Amino acid sequence: MGRRIVPFLVAALPIALSCENDGTGVATPERVARVVVVLEASTIQRGSHVAAHAQVFDADGRVLERVVQWSSGDPAVAVVTEGSLSVIATVHGVTPGETTVIATSDDVRGSAAVSVVNPTPAITAVLPSRVQVGASAPFEIELVGSGFVPETAARWNGDVRPTTVVDATRLRMRLDAADLAAAGHAMIDVMTPAPGGGISPAVQFSIEHPAPALRVIRPESAEAGGPAFELTVVGSRFVEGAVVHWNDTALPTAFVSDGELHAQIPANLIAVATLAAVLVSNPSPSAGASESVPFPVNWAVPVLASLSPANALAGTAGLTLRVNGGGFGSATVVRINGSDRPTTFVSATSLDIVLAAADLAVEGTIQVTVFSPAPGGGESDSLPFRITTLPVMQLDPREIQFNGIEKGPNPAPRSAFITVAGDGRVTGLTADVLYGNGQPAGWLALSLSSSVSPATLTVSVNATGLNAGTHHAVVRVGAADAANSPVDIPVDLALAAQPPALSVSPGSVDRILHQGMSFFFPEPQDTVLITNAGGGTIDGLAVNLTHIQPCSFGWISASLTSTTAPAKVVIEYHSQFMCWSFFPTTNLVELEITSTTPGIAPDTVRVAVTSRPADYPQVTTLPATDITATSAVVRGDLVGTGIYGVLFTVTNDTIAGTSGATVPIEAVVNSQTITVPVTGLLPGTKYFYWMAAGDYGECNCLVRGNILTFTTPEPSPAAGASGGRSTGSNVHMPEPGGTPLKTVRHQPQR
Repeated sequence: MGRRIVPFLVAALPIALSCENDGTGVATPERVARVVVVLEASTIQRGSHVAAHAQVFDADGRVLERVVQWSSGDPAVAVVTEGSLSVIATVHGVTPGETTVIATSDDVRGSAAVSVVNPTPAITAVLPSRVQVGASAPFEIELVGSGFVPETAARWNGDVRPTTVVDATRLRMRLDAADLAAAGHAMIDVMTPAPGGGISPAVQFSIEHPAPALRVIRPESAEAGGPAFELTVVGSRFVEGAVVHWNDTALPTAFVSDGELHAQIPANLIAVATLAAVLVSNPSPSAGASESVPFPVNWAVPVLASLSPANALAGTAGLTLRVNGGGFGSATVVRINGSDRPTTFVSATSLDIVLAAADLAVEGTIQVTVFSPAPGGGESDSLPFRITTLPVMQLDPREIQFNGIEKGPNPAPRSAFITVAGDGRVTGLTADVLYGNGQPAGWLALSLSSSVSPATLTVSVNATGLNAGTHHAVVRVGAADAANSPVDIPVDLALAAQPPALSVSPGSVDRILHQGMSFFFPEPQDTVLITNAGGGTIDGLAVNLTHIQPCSFGWISASLTSTTAPAKVVIEYHSQFMCWSFFPTTNLVELEITSTTPGIAPDTVRVAVTSRPADYPQVTTLPATDITATSAVVRGDLVGTGIYGVLFTVTNDTIAGTSGATVPIEAVVNSQTITVPVTGLLPGTKYFYWMAAGDYGECNCLVRGNILTFTTPEPSPAAGASGGRSTGSNVHMPEPGGTPLKTVRHQPQR
């Protein structure tokens, strides 16, 4: 806080210089009535000071010249030091608090209140301003600024850290390992408590990744015009997010380890010969990038394979010569007898030059080579170009391109016209197909209109069985008396991939379910086949049930055997959840089949299930046969169409009691006679019996037939006689599978 000088207008006040006479003839000074203390400022920052001034007045308000003694109400808060004149003093702030500045003259005191507050801290520098991630801890930082007091604390991202205050302009803060564990930026400020004090503006502190070191790159060079490739970079101190740079271009980079990176070099960066600088940078904040390593991109040594045409008729006015081979770049030139010729770059395998009339004026042979400059490069071997007086065969076009779609219709045939340059003709024309190594064969067919020029060569394609992509072949045309025989025509067949096409079969499913079928048999299933009728792959398959009616829940489920075509949808029925009535009911649902493959539209399969009520049978109990003293065979007729269970009841008590076994009958067509042997009967006993049939699944009902009786004969005397009568519970009838007999509650006739 700056000092402010308070002007005191002492001269404007009356000053009492006279003395009183006390009656003894001796003069006495005027008495002090009051003392006024004026401070330059009522608030002092700790460690700073302000001026204080005292004025002494008599009872009439006149200023008196008196000696003043100064003191502080609390020297621990503020200290007062006297100036060169006793009425002027300096007040020094010591610690925050409230006190008074006291001026005393002739035992009369005057005072003024003063407040001591902490200064507002500020940071002007951080030493150091950055540190490497993972630095050894504890790590000490010095903060330079102003307004620091012993209670001032340094903060790291708002959290207080151990702090040592050196003086009002310097303090040290200590960081632990956790503070330096991750790269990034931290904000540092200092905080001084009230009164006064406050928080300083924050300054940024960087925890940096180390500067990476690059040692080896693989490959160490590349050929200009080559394909894209992966560059392996070996070094140290690489971190996640490190990027390989090619000159000023950041490359797509994969982090493998702290000592290895993989970067993708696109073909456009090596289209021409150059010397690139490869370096690595770690993500920000970082101590910097690595040193660069040179990567030469060299022109390839060109290779000369063929000339088209390979001959010309002497005296030809001029022609375009196509030079075929490999390793050509934009700087590659064709040389004729060692001299560069203006060259048109067509591709990495083709160059064009124009041979002037002067080149073709007389019969002979010229040598053709191809040359690429440094870096790399070099000159190819030579091929002869013959200038002859024999007829020169000409073909138009010199190359043929077919385009089609995989599994689609064959492209239309193309024609090449065979003529000669100038007068004359060639004879003995032939045409053959040459397929390259690894190329499918047999997909080209040739037809010559004549063996003598002019002739038409028809080239046809049969693309059946060929995959998408470009297929190459060469049609070689020969002639018995042509100077340039044979002549090759490159043929390319480009087949675009057929888009995938979802095929679902069948498109609808119809099924009839009888009520109660699930009681005797497993639920039926249906299957829908999903295939790809096009090219590529269909994946991400899913099946959803939509538009379920009239019952909305549970009666049908569908699952996929695979999420990639081909696959099957297995449809399962749960008849217990279907809607049933006394009349046939149609339950409908749509199976929506979808795919995440782009361009595949959903397909639907309509499923209709007709639920039919149980057909109640006609039941007739027939007379028992094979009656003995202890056994008999009971019988009954069952007429109807459906799935039933049959129950025979035999009792020697009352009609209300029942004992027996349920015999499942899987299917009854029109009519069927059911017979069941009964054993364990009592001799000489009358039995009531009847047959019942029905469904125990959905309708839980029985249809009971008529009641009949039979009587077992008395036993012979040798067999002995039983003196008692038994209830129907002693009757035994076999049950399929040999399981014990079941007691079935009687159901009223329906």
